[in-house]
Amino acid sequence: MKDETVQVGASTLLAGLLPLHFPIHDSDGNCIVIEFTDGKAMVYNNPVSVLTNQPEFPWHLENLRNYTSLSPYDANEATFNGYAVTQTGHGSGLSGLPGDPPPPSRFVRATVMTSFAAPVTTLDAGTHLAFHIVNTVDIPKGLVACNQANKSILPDIDYTQWVTVRDAARKIYSVRFHQSQQVRSINLTELKQSGQQNGEPFRLLAKSSHYELTS
Repeated sequence: MKDETVQVGASTLLAGLLPLHFPIHDSDGNCIVIEFTDGKAMVYNNPVSVLTNQPEFPWHLENLRNYTSLSPYDANEATFNGYAVTQTGHGSGLSGLPGDPPPPSRFVRATVMTSFAAPVTTLDAGTHLAFHIVNTVDIPKGLVACNQANKSILPDIDYTQWVTVRDAARKIYSVRFHQSQQVRSINLTELKQSGQQNGEPFRLLAKSSHYELTS
């Protein structure tokens, strides 16, 4: 990075979608974002620990200014020309939260979810919470389709093919695929100790206090 010469191996599809964005997290919860803009590697501190695709990361942070009214608390009663009204149901504090699939909306949604969700006290609970949050930005097959009149490098149908949750403290990598809601987990430390890291890891038994899963 300091030499300003970086090579990124990518498929033809990904190469056509440049610039790419890379989030990097450590086990203490710190996060940075690396982006390549106009041929230069840009490194940003990520105070919200959320990243989606286009546009560039600073734009997403600036866009959060449009959602300062969001709150986990119900909205107060309002009066219009002397007529008092109350909310229809719980959750009115989140009215205006974008629910569409494009990256800017998913960035806002994930940031709000991670900010307002009740804190957890164990790593297993953190994994469960992470999957609940990514469920809110999951795209089912068929929901997003390319307009045939405007063909581009993008696939005809865009959907969430897989979801991953990484437990950086215990080095447990969990994944869920589109075809199944079952979570598969691999303890990378145990995998290394087993000497089978060059084999087929998803065939190994992955264990944690709540998981005992195989592929």
